Amino acid sequence: MNSDAHRDWAQHLLMYYPDAQNSPGRRVMTKADSGPGRMDPDFLSEHYERGFVHVPGVPNGTENDAEMDQLFGDFKSNVYANMRKVWMKKCEVEGPHATISDEDILCCAFGIDFYFKDGSVMELVDPHSVSFSREKIFEARDKVGYAPATRNSL
Repeated sequence: MNSDAHRDWAQHLLMYYPDAQNSPGRRVMTKADSGPGRMDPDFLSEHYERGFVHVPGVPNGTENDAEMDQLFGDFKSNVYANMRKVWMKKCEVEGPHATISDEDILCCAFGIDFYFKDGSVMELVDPHSVSFSREKIFEARDKVGYAPATRNSL
């Protein structure tokens, strides 16, 4: 995201917090990766005056300080594990010309039971419930040192 796109995003964010202001209990904190626009002193000071505290991340360190990156890494691993199992079974059932369709990928991403041409059924892991469980979310928060803040603390 370039500086202009980031500024547009931040402007759009203002409408969700019409009561934001630079006073205790009325500030809003956002956290983003580093990059063009996020480290701009003019941007940071303008938005701070409006009650928005933007916390830019460490360059090239998103996977270390972003909870969602922690969670989506696990999610993708679970989807790929499902796809690998489906692919191996499809090759066994359909032969070397078996393919994975968009519908197959959706089954793998949502953990939907998979039905093969030979009538067999494979129960897949639901990556959403595994990767975005309450426990996983707390693990990700602990790993990056995040403690949810309320506007009262700002």
